[in-house]
Amino acid sequence: MTLFFSLLIFPIITGIVLKCFSHWLDGKD
Repeated sequence: MTLFFSLLIFPIITGIVLKCFSHWLDGKD
């Protein structure tokens, strides 16, 4: 159950982190 929950949440968290990170990189320029 926990593993399924992690697999379900992980892509969402990763997407948010990548979006914030790319936005931060764009603002750094």
